[in-house]
Amino acid sequence: MSIKHIGNLDDMDIEDAINAFLRSALPLDDDVQVEFSQGAATIRGRVRSLTAARAIEDLVVAHDGVQYVINHLVIAPAEIEVQETRPPA
Repeated sequence: MSIKHIGNLDDMDIEDAINAFLRSALPLDDDVQVEFSQGAATIRGRVRSLTAARAIEDLVVAHDGVQYVINHLVIAPAEIEVQETRPPA
């Protein structure tokens, strides 16, 4: 999959397009930002799983203009609420 662009876009246009696409494609609880410069896309933020991190990298690298990706995503699984249970008296 590749996101096609019309015309000659500068780095900021490509960066904005990648970030807009990711905001529409990702769950609201993931916090991801991409910086783009001269063909390099740097991904930063927090995701809930390695699968999500890999999927985001795949989406970014497929974008026109991206030659390589620097992935600085942090995997932070959702906090699990633990409820204390007591044995019956």
